[in-house]
This record gives sequence, structure tokens and C-alpha cells, in this order.
Amino acid sequence: MAHAIKTCITGLVFSMCQTCLFVLFTTTSLKSQDSIRIRFQDDPSKSDFGCTQVVFSQEYSQRLRDISWTKDLYRELLSVYVAQEAPKDTSTPPVLGSYEIQDGALIFRPRFIPPPDIHYTIIFNTRKFGKLLGREVAEISPLVKTVQLPTLETQSLAYVIGISPPTSHVPANLLRVYIHFSAPMGDHNPYQYLSLFDDTGNKITDPFVEIPQGLWDANRKRLTVFLHPGRIKRGVGPNVKSGPIMEEGHSYKLVLSKKLKDTNGVPMTSTFEHTFRATAPDREK
Repeated sequence: MAHAIKTCITGLVFSMCQTCLFVLFTTTSLKSQDSIRIRFQDDPSKSDFGCTQVVFSQEYSQRLRDISWTKDLYRELLSVYVAQEAPKDTSTPPVLGSYEIQDGALIFRPRFIPPPDIHYTIIFNTRKFGKLLGREVAEISPLVKTVQLPTLETQSLAYVIGISPPTSHVPANLLRVYIHFSAPMGDHNPYQYLSLFDDTGNKITDPFVEIPQGLWDANRKRLTVFLHPGRIKRGVGPNVKSGPIMEEGHSYKLVLSKKLKDTNGVPMTSTFEHTFRATAPDREK
């Protein structure tokens, strides 16, 4: 009888110790499915379109400030690939972009606005993160999320809202114009859609300084167009060979085709035309 009681007590103590050990392990381990979530902004109308957020529980987010962040560490923890699944080839380059910690979340912003109808695979390294926190890693496999960006809308919101200078008269030696758009425009050569015509309807040859992909402001809503200075300055090669771009007393029309596309790859709503008359050259320095 005494032996039976002793055996029961021993078994109970052993069972309690097992329970204690289990509780201790789970409270010091990393539970990614409960504490770490990946979010992706797939709404093109949002300012953070294409951005990835890794959102942590309050416990983990408070620990982020204790980590010495570097570019390499960011990339080791979070990578985004243009793929429908995690790449098997380790040499596959991830999407370029910037990282930061903001409001208790790890944020990745792509360098370029993502094109429509492609797949992104997002990978968060839970093992590495667990080691940074000094935790046991309950799940060895990384967190993986695959998203597909929306297909293009057929309706474009992009059009030219104005031009600078906006007047109907400009000096014949005008050096630049600014074209303002209603929406961010795409990363392609705008000069193939831009033309300058004289008052007889003839297209002027090579009037612009063609900068690859164009000279845009940070929001890609203003295009700076330079008229070729060699054609404007008197006595230099291009001016002597081809003549000036504009002559005093003549009218000209600047035309931007609606085929120019916005950042979603959708053409503009309409072709833009602006007619002006060349006045005496401005020779003031």
C-alpha cells in the first residue's frame, strides 16, 4: 500500500514537472502564427501602394528598439521577390527598396511602383528574428505570403492639367517648358509622344533635349522639357546647320499624345495641345 502511494506521488510530481517544463518552453518561444503577421498594400489608390508591413505583437514590437538595425539585417529578415512562390535559387535578387521600423512594425517600400498583374512572394525569416530576441523558435519555417497585384483598370485618371509658361506668347529663344499632370506618370521615354509643329503643320525635327525616361519631379507629375540650346544660340553648329527652333512672328503647337501612360500603364484620357506665338528673343542675361 505504501509502495503504491509512493508510486502515485512520484508519477504526479513527474507529471507536474513535465507540465512546468512545457509552460516554460512555450512562454520563451517564438509563436509566429500568433505574434507576427505580414500585410501588403495592394490598393493602387493608396500612397503606400506596394509596401509590405510585418506587424508584431506588443511584446515583440517593444523589443524592436533594442536591435541594432543594418541594411543587411533588414534584408536577412524580410525579402520580397517577383515570383509566385519562394525562389529555390538563392541567387535570385529580391525587389529593391528601403526599410524602416515605424509604429512597432517592419516596413519595406519598393524603389519603383510595382506594375499591375504580377505576383510578389514575401518572406520573413522567423528563425533569424527569434535569435535576435534570444528566443527559442517554435516554427523553423519562415513566414511566406504570396500576393497578386490588381489588373489594370481600363479608365485612366491621367491628363495634362497645365503648362508653364501658360501664356500664348513666348520668346523665340525659350529654353524650357513644364508640363503638369493630374496623376503620376510612368517610367518610360516621353519624347516619343511629344511633338512641336510650326504654323504650316510641319513637324519640327529634334527640337528637344531628350533625357532618358524624362526629367520628372519626385511625384512624377511634372515633366521638364528643354528645347535644344544648340538650336537656340546663334552662330553655333546646330543653329547654323538646322536653323532656330522658333522664329519671331510665327505660331507653333506643342502636342503630347494620349498614348503617354501613367504609372499603372494606362494611357492618358486625351491628347494635349498648346498653341503659342513666338515673340522677340529674350537676350537679357
